[in-house]
Amino acid sequence: MADHDKTEKPTPKRKKETRKQGQVAKSTDLNGSVVLVAGLIGLTAVGPSIVSGIAGSMRSTFGDISRPGDYTTAAGLHELFSAATHALLTTVAPIAGLCMAAGVIVNVAQVSFKPSMTAIKPNFKKINPITGFRNLFGIRMATEGIKAIAKVTAVGVVVAMALLPQLTSIGASIDTPPAALGLLVNSSIMGIAERAAIAYLLIGILDFIYQRHRHNKQLKMTKHEVKEEGRQQNTPPEVRAAIRRICLATRSWPLATTIGAGWLPS
Repeated sequence: MADHDKTEKPTPKRKKETRKQGQVAKSTDLNGSVVLVAGLIGLTAVGPSIVSGIAGSMRSTFGDISRPGDYTTAAGLHELFSAATHALLTTVAPIAGLCMAAGVIVNVAQVSFKPSMTAIKPNFKKINPITGFRNLFGIRMATEGIKAIAKVTAVGVVVAMALLPQLTSIGASIDTPPAALGLLVNSSIMGIAERAAIAYLLIGILDFIYQRHRHNKQLKMTKHEVKEEGRQQNTPPEVRAAIRRICLATRSWPLATTIGAGWLPS
């Protein structure tokens, strides 16, 4: 059936069936941008404590180097492992947990929480080399390539516009004390990262809008499909069961086609 014949909006049943198959409107760019923003928020909130924790861990490590004999026993190795675990939990875990929570929330917000096992079932039709070749060199892949180039270009322009004004101040900080220089560099990096994250977030929102439009377009139905689905829903279940029994008993599948295959239960 030609695409131009599909002019009708998808019915609730069509949407439900495609969702069971894992076909939903979702933007990976929106997921990545929200996780990036969450990570920057986490760095801003717990950044000083992370720096302090890393500094304390490094001081402890350098102190342990001068006492190698203390860590050749089981007790010493246990203490070393405990210190490394504590440093990991106090530095990396908060930001990792925030990013994980943001990723789950943005995914649920896009498609809602309705898990389906159909999408993960093996489907050997998906490994068809002819279909794979068409997908690899088709219009969709070319569109995705153009989108990727446009996204990288947009983010690159934003980063360049944020970085160029910083070059003068960084060049003038040659005689700046290390502590002040660290603060200056940190401020510059965070400013650039925030602008890049905002640009990426806007791209993600636009991509989500595009994915929803594309998904709804793919779900459109022809007038005949809508009519057949309505007939199937309006036919009493006992009538459909009787027709199926007759067809199975007589092996008269042409009869089923004549009466209307849409009446037969799936």
